Amino acid sequence: MTGMLSIYWGTFLFGGILIGASIFMGDGDGDGDGDFDKDVSIDKDVSLDFDGDGDGDFDSMAWLPFLSLRFWTFFFGLFGLSGILLTGLGTGATITLATSSIFGVGMAYPISYLFQKLKSDSITSLTDSRDYTQEVATAILPIRANGQGKIRITTSGELVDLIANNPTSTDIEQGSEVLVISVDEGIATVSPLPKEQLTDTTS
Repeated sequence: MTGMLSIYWGTFLFGGILIGASIFMGDGDGDGDGDFDKDVSIDKDVSLDFDGDGDGDFDSMAWLPFLSLRFWTFFFGLFGLSGILLTGLGTGATITLATSSIFGVGMAYPISYLFQKLKSDSITSLTDSRDYTQEVATAILPIRANGQGKIRITTSGELVDLIANNPTSTDIEQGSEVLVISVDEGIATVSPLPKEQLTDTTS
């Protein structure tokens, strides 16, 4: 067995084991996250460290597949499989390597993106199906005026973290309590809790 063929077999087996684990094992919690999804893709939170126009720019940043474990799982499996097949057909080493790489990326990206999109839609649907309007939440990250931050809602014994828009001209500091005005597509719109209401909730 040639050196490259050994690499193809190794990546194919490695990717296949991870794919099998994600399908058959999961994590047993039944909440749809048991698909070996340890993605570390950049999400909306990256915008929280930037003020002004930077908030909106980073908030719309596209999902990056190269930071997703699922992408690499499918890439290794497909890259290895393609390499094994092309080597068996007698294709040159350079062409085999290039074709396998392109095939791996070309197939792994849409597959992993589809999984990511389905998961995101599921989370959004779950969030929108709950009525958090008029709930009091806590800012777990600063929410700048006309910017975004992150809040935590404690309701029915559950902790729910949401990205939050602050349409007011008042900065909301970390740890402050806010009032949830609405939730749309998994993103809450909040306002600072009036001082008199804050007094009532803490008394």
